[in-house]
Amino acid sequence: MFDGQKTDLQRAICTLFDAILNVKRSYLEFEEPEKKVWVSHLERVFAYELYHQWSMILKRAKREKLFDDNQFVINAEISKNTNYFGHVGDGIKFPDIVLHHSQGDNKNQGIICEIKRKEGFNLKSFRDDIEKLECFLQEGSNYGFAVGVFILVGDNIVKIYDKVGSLKKSMIGIRSTAKIVETQKRIVCIAYNGNNLEFSTLYHMIRNIKKHPNNLFSVEKHKYNISIK
Repeated sequence: MFDGQKTDLQRAICTLFDAILNVKRSYLEFEEPEKKVWVSHLERVFAYELYHQWSMILKRAKREKLFDDNQFVINAEISKNTNYFGHVGDGIKFPDIVLHHSQGDNKNQGIICEIKRKEGFNLKSFRDDIEKLECFLQEGSNYGFAVGVFILVGDNIVKIYDKVGSLKKSMIGIRSTAKIVETQKRIVCIAYNGNNLEFSTLYHMIRNIKKHPNNLFSVEKHKYNISIK
C-alpha cells in the first residue's frame, strides 16, 4: 500500500502519518501538579489538533503540487447519510475525520478515520469501530471510501493486537467473505503514544497474532519521502 507513492491516496496516507507525528504529547495528556500524575485529555483534544496538523500539511502539499488531483478536502465528524445518496438502510454515521473529494460525491471518497483513546479502548468499542470502517469501505457500499484508519491514542500497537486476537474468530470466521477480506487489507490500525507511531493493516494483524512483536511497522517523520517543510 505504501510502496512507491504512485497515487494521490498513498501520498495522502503518508501526510496523515506526518500529521499524527506532529501532534505533541501535551495534546494526549497533561500533568496534574498537585497529584504529580499524568491525566489523559478527552479524545476530541487529540482529534482537533490532528485535524489542524493534517490541514496544514495538506495545504502545503497542494502548494508544492504533491498531488496530481488537488481536490482533497478534510472534514471532522461530518454526517454520512446514505439517504443523501439516494440509498436507504445504513442511516446516518459520523466518522471522526474524513479526507474526501466532496460530501456529495460517494464515488470519490478517500480516507476515513476513527479515533479512540486508551481509556475508552475495549473489545466492544474496537469491534464497533472496525465494523463502521468496514461499512464505509466494502465494495458496493453506498460510501465508496478507499482506506479506513483506526487510531489508538496514548498506547502501543500491542494493545490493538490483543483485541484483534480476542476477536479473531468473529473477524475471520463466518464474516470472512472475499469482500470482507479485501476490506481488511484496506484498514490500517495505528497506535500513537505521543512519541512513536506504529501501524499495520488489519488483514496482516489477524493473520499474524502470535508474531506481533516482529510484524509491525514504525514510522519516522517523512520516512515515505513526503518532502513538506
